[in-house]
Amino acid sequence: MKEFSCEVPLRWGDMDAMSHLNNTVYFRLMEEARIRWFYQLGFSTLPTGQAPILAHVSCDFVRAMSYPGTALVKQTVTRVGTSSIEMQLAIERTDEPGVTYATGRAVAVDINGELTAVLGAATDCVRVDGTSGPCGTGGGAASFGFVDMETPAGAVNGVNRTFTLALFPFPASSVHVYRNGILQKATVDYTISARTITFEVNSTPQPGDLLSASYRIAAP
Repeated sequence: MKEFSCEVPLRWGDMDAMSHLNNTVYFRLMEEARIRWFYQLGFSTLPTGQAPILAHVSCDFVRAMSYPGTALVKQTVTRVGTSSIEMQLAIERTDEPGVTYATGRAVAVDINGELTAVLGAATDCVRVDGTSGPCGTGGGAASFGFVDMETPAGAVNGVNRTFTLALFPFPASSVHVYRNGILQKATVDYTISARTITFEVNSTPQPGDLLSASYRIAAP
């Protein structure tokens, strides 16, 4: 869904001492549109769900808006990258269609700092082992196992750059390494060979850093 819009009633309490909507309310209006869009796509903001989180938001104020009335927030997805999704927003009034009161930009990523994506045709099915393909073909439920948030073995002392996983990842590209909760980039921050993670010199873990790794493994 590239374009989305929603109506949000204005409240008396949204105004400030200058008798127009406080600047912060425009961000709330954009937030409301974004969250409604996420829900319509099937995301959940509950702790057990998955939903993108905000990485950037900005707003340009075009003209003052006042109570009473209903805001019309229009959102358009302008870019979907490998690590983020970008949206442009416009705020109007329902009683003044086409008159822009504010414009905004938002960038979202998932909770791990990246977008979770599945490659393939739009009609493909996603299997329980994490693979995708034409519905009714291939893939067995026992094809893969998964290791989540393992602490790699190795001294975190500002000198050591080599850490070892407990099991062999399969495929190697399934490895996700986190440092203090931030996803590291393979070949930029580290390399992996068999079970060994080797950090680049400029990315050497320092004392106090927390390392974790998640990866797939082949079923026995």
